[in-house]
Amino acid sequence: MRTRHALFPPFREDVQAQISAATPRSQDLCLPKPSTRLQYPSNTSAPLRPSKLSPSETPEPMLTFKRPTKNDLPTVYLRLHLASMTPPCSHGITAKAPRPKRADVKSTAAQLAATKRYRQANLLALREKARARVTRRREQAKGTELEVGLKASERLNHARSRERNKAELAHRQRTRRAQAYVAKHGWDAWVDHSDRLNLHAQKRTATAQRQLDEDLAEAEEEAEWAARRLKQAQGASGLSCSAIDAGAGDDDD
Repeated sequence: MRTRHALFPPFREDVQAQISAATPRSQDLCLPKPSTRLQYPSNTSAPLRPSKLSPSETPEPMLTFKRPTKNDLPTVYLRLHLASMTPPCSHGITAKAPRPKRADVKSTAAQLAATKRYRQANLLALREKARARVTRRREQAKGTELEVGLKASERLNHARSRERNKAELAHRQRTRRAQAYVAKHGWDAWVDHSDRLNLHAQKRTATAQRQLDEDLAEAEEEAEWAARRLKQAQGASGLSCSAIDAGAGDDDD
């Protein structure tokens, strides 16, 4: 059986001495020290300024860097935490306002006020965004035929919004009047009153329709009378032209 010395023969003493002589000792190595100052070799007596040393005697400094210790880790973690909490740069107008926190709401009134502020901020942001979009489109379409179309569409949208607002206002007013009437006179009285209102509305509608029919009939009569007058005028002008032609023919004869 092969022994360990047979597998791994020991080094000879002269080879071991050569290896030991070639291996540098730890005290001979220039290990970095935990300091940020410049380290000078040991052959200089004092760390003089480079301006007072000759170019041949100027030592070569070695830069050493301080590694973070356990005491420095909280500072690093705090910086990372602050960096993560820093909000990103917002380009333009944000359409959403900060939502009120539940911890800040102390009562129902405060909650309603916070919700109202949140909605108002949202509405203002959306209006500003829409105004900026319209301004940008106007700038892009300035001096072209598209500007006319944009203005027409804006006028149409404004008219539609006005009509919609009028209809909503009239509906709210009718609802408020109905609620007040029911609260004062009761539901049965409101039913009778609504029937009377519907009857009056039907009468007004019938009167308006009859007036419209009369106006249409008058307009048709006026159109027929204008057409007859135009035909008469055309006939008179045709007769005069034929008489002139006939007189010219007699002169030629």
